[in-house]
Amino acid sequence: MAIAAIYILVAFSFGLFYLALNRSDPTLAFFSSILFIFTGLHTMIYGFEDLTNLYSQILAMIFISMGGYIGIRAGIDWIGETL
Repeated sequence: MAIAAIYILVAFSFGLFYLALNRSDPTLAFFSSILFIFTGLHTMIYGFEDLTNLYSQILAMIFISMGGYIGIRAGIDWIGETL
C-alpha cells in the first residue's frame, strides 16, 4: 500500500515539474517542490520497497533537497514576477 503511494507521489512530482518547465510557470514549480518534500517525508516514514534503512533515508534526503532547491528557485522567480 505504501509503495504505491510513493510511486504516485514521485510520478505527480516529476509530472508537475515537467509541466512547470514547459510552461515556465514558477507557481507550478513551487507546488511540485511541495510534492517532492511530501515524497521525501513519506519515504522517511515508510521506507522504499526492499531497500535497507540507510538507502531509504538517502533517497528521502534527495527528494527533500530537490524539493527545497526547486522551491527556493521557484519562489524567487514567483516574487520577481509579482513585483
